[in-house]
Amino acid sequence: MTRSAVHLLLFIGLAPVSLFAGNGVSAPSESVPSPHAPYVMPAGFVSGVDYNANTVIIKLKPEYQTLFATADHLPVPFKQLMNQIGTRSFAKKFPHKSPLTTRKNALGQQLVDLSLVYELTYSAELPVEKVVNRILQMGFAEYAEPHLIPHLDYTPNDGLLSNQTYLNSMHVPEGWDIDKGDTSVVIGITDTGTDTDHPDLMNNIAYNTADPINGTDDDNDGYVDNYRGWDVGMNDNDPQWEALTHGVAVSGLAAASTDNSEGIASPAFKCRFLPVKIADNTGSLVGAYEGIVYAADHGCQIINCSWGSSGYSAYNEDIVNYAAINKNALVVAAAGNTNKDEAHYPGSYKNALNVAGYNNDGRKGSYSTYGYTVDIGAPGTSSYSTIDGGAYGSIGNGTSYASPLTAGCAAVVKSHFPSYTGLQVGERLRITADLVDTVTGNATYTEKLGAGMVNLYRALTDPDAPSVVMSDENIDDHGDNIFVVDDTLWISATFTNYLAPTSNLTATLSSPSSYVTITDNQTLLGALGTLASTDNSGDPWTVVIDSGTPQNTVITFVVDITDGSYSSKAYFKLTVNVDYINVTINEVKTTVTSKGRTGYNLPNQVEGLGFVYKDSSLMYEGGLMLGISSGPEVSDNMRGATAGNTDEDFASVIPVYQVIPSLKSDFDLAGEFNDAPASVPLNAHVKHKSFAWTEAGHTKYIILQYTIINEGSTAWSDLHAGIFSDWDIMDYSQNRVATDAAHKLGYAYSTQASGIYAGIRLLTGGPFLHYAIDNDGTGGGVNIYDGFPSSEKYTTLSTNRDTAGMRDIASVVSSGPFNVAPNDSVVVAFALIAGDDLTDIITSSDHAQDKYDWLVGLPTQNPWSLQFGDIFPNPGKDQIGIRFELETATTLSFEVYSVSGQKITKTKPVKYAAGAHQETLSVAQLAAGTYVLAVRNDKMVSSRSFILRK
Repeated sequence: MTRSAVHLLLFIGLAPVSLFAGNGVSAPSESVPSPHAPYVMPAGFVSGVDYNANTVIIKLKPEYQTLFATADHLPVPFKQLMNQIGTRSFAKKFPHKSPLTTRKNALGQQLVDLSLVYELTYSAELPVEKVVNRILQMGFAEYAEPHLIPHLDYTPNDGLLSNQTYLNSMHVPEGWDIDKGDTSVVIGITDTGTDTDHPDLMNNIAYNTADPINGTDDDNDGYVDNYRGWDVGMNDNDPQWEALTHGVAVSGLAAASTDNSEGIASPAFKCRFLPVKIADNTGSLVGAYEGIVYAADHGCQIINCSWGSSGYSAYNEDIVNYAAINKNALVVAAAGNTNKDEAHYPGSYKNALNVAGYNNDGRKGSYSTYGYTVDIGAPGTSSYSTIDGGAYGSIGNGTSYASPLTAGCAAVVKSHFPSYTGLQVGERLRITADLVDTVTGNATYTEKLGAGMVNLYRALTDPDAPSVVMSDENIDDHGDNIFVVDDTLWISATFTNYLAPTSNLTATLSSPSSYVTITDNQTLLGALGTLASTDNSGDPWTVVIDSGTPQNTVITFVVDITDGSYSSKAYFKLTVNVDYINVTINEVKTTVTSKGRTGYNLPNQVEGLGFVYKDSSLMYEGGLMLGISSGPEVSDNMRGATAGNTDEDFASVIPVYQVIPSLKSDFDLAGEFNDAPASVPLNAHVKHKSFAWTEAGHTKYIILQYTIINEGSTAWSDLHAGIFSDWDIMDYSQNRVATDAAHKLGYAYSTQASGIYAGIRLLTGGPFLHYAIDNDGTGGGVNIYDGFPSSEKYTTLSTNRDTAGMRDIASVVSSGPFNVAPNDSVVVAFALIAGDDLTDIITSSDHAQDKYDWLVGLPTQNPWSLQFGDIFPNPGKDQIGIRFELETATTLSFEVYSVSGQKITKTKPVKYAAGAHQETLSVAQLAAGTYVLAVRNDKMVSSRSFILRK
């Protein structure tokens, strides 16, 4: 229910394999899988604490379901991987789930097919990310990821409290005058277990009378004797708490028996609760999200989750969506206890109700997480509830306690409005909450504490009103979708109305940021019925990224949704003016950054494409290294001296930018960086350029050129410069790397059938060096698993090692030594190449050499002496005129580019004589906006911008 947010080194990754060799099964119609972004473990996560070691959750794409129907007919590459990693188990996560017969519900929302979800455990000592990314690259998985373990959201407090004043804060007693709930409405308490003998809990458990405790699965639901709930963490029928009593308190806050002359009252009053224990015998929440499935499948209309973590998971979001969309349940979740502005899951998933913790007067609890993903709040301070042993007492502070209070109120709302879906129940609570932004002490958190304090009375009595939720933001720059300065963005979203119809709905976009100009801020959505959806793709908002915007700026956007007296807000974020650019114009795709990395902008495969060929990334990590022997001293942004660390020696001076229009290739990039941040800098300043082409014979490589300037006072007598690349091609454990000195080429390849090849060729004239690396140090080479210190980096830059493999490998292609005086420079250039076999990459490397030789031979003066007059009219509409003058005859073509550099039109080349000329160019097919006109011959280009108004 949250308003969803939008949110190099030269190491080389994983590639696709055929899933159908030798398994007797025909391939789906789309036999080439789409590439996956690599999985990255959330920062700071610890194995066994934040995720299960050696465990992978896999969801199949529906078209591959039949390939995994039986263990005997698994795809051959997957079976090979299972053998390599020592698979202990591979089984359906929810074996009783049948495949869906329909994919969407009546609202058009995507249903979740849990029959596609599997769990794999293995014994090999391999990082789980390696196994996950290997599976992703096979192409059959919608997602693959570790099994994350959430944590309880409470803060202990030894103080005593003798009453429940928090009920008054939520106007619960007044609400009971309207409706006390119904025993048919059940709250699923997914937690550490309950106290099944507690006098204030035992009578409010939703007992499953269809399956009494007799050793038989009487109701045939796959669970034997689940009479009083289930222990998902231990897979038995006893939901009694074991290691932690947290769930006892949560059960009482949500649904303790009320008006029974015993103990405490709960908001749910007559509603029941189903205890679903999700912890093992140590208290670890090993079955948290599986517990949501159990609760949803067993009739819980409200599901409470007083736990969570900061790590996003596609599998976990699938579970929340399954409960909300497939089962129409409301997932209520704690916002977290970090006292930070951050997302906390499951609460921050868009189909959950995210509950912050307040003091009784509406002030933010000092512990509570906050942010735009918070939906609502409830008291979570000095809470008082049931405790073990049939007793009662103060249980402390935490959003763990705000969440069940909200869940209890939601149960009464569901009782009062029995036709509501779970999402409608949540929206009813949200639009009737009491605003807390104006409460003393909350000014710092304005708009980040949700709609306000739960008010049960208002939720039951307020007049009908709309409740419109925005989701699925779509942002397009009509170009490369790398959002940089001067780009115009067209933004649209989906709007779903969960409650009363609207008549004149509008959505207005704004931003507190000073770095964007919103040029069209409003869209009219009009009438929108209950449970109806629409979007504004036909009337998008438009936004311009202003000059002077810093690199990697996060822009917050606010959408005011109004219809008469109804108003609501939605929020999303967008990172703009990124300091990297994706190169995607030919058969190889990669990312060029502003600080020496290639493939990915940040360590651990964050922000970037890798190095992609045939829809799969071949690159794990990669980038430029510069070294001199004294010390030795090496500057780079590669992995560091100890495992898990990264050197950050290079810093951007001029961020990478696209040269528009391109002057030398079909996609020119340029930028500058230096090594000022290094602990022992070389005083190097690097001007880098990148070139890529679309013409035949030149589509399987890109060229990287580095001009390295000595800005120090001491000469370099032994400089080496090279590209380090960690290759993961198809199955990384079956990779080899070799040397072709005649072609100045270091290359890597997979030994599997139809294995892909990739390589790096030195294009400049200095000495060629290639060091092949067995990543684990086998055979006496450097071992980069345990770290990559400068001494080892210099070894790989300055010496030869011709071959490595068959295993996880890397390589360094370099040149040197160079003698570079102060204020002097040296140029080194490389081609990054991919292909189907060795002949293919050698051919492409020769073409790259030819192209580079042509590049460096370009004249520096304009040989055609073109005088570009003007473009008229400017602004224009359906056609523009062009005036220019030539001193010598030449052949010209005219090209129109978007402001992001995307070529839109090109005329056929025409021979022009010397003298003045005027041409007319039709632009009727172009939308309104700003464009660049380029006039080009075979050597040079000139350009001017123009504007169209339609």
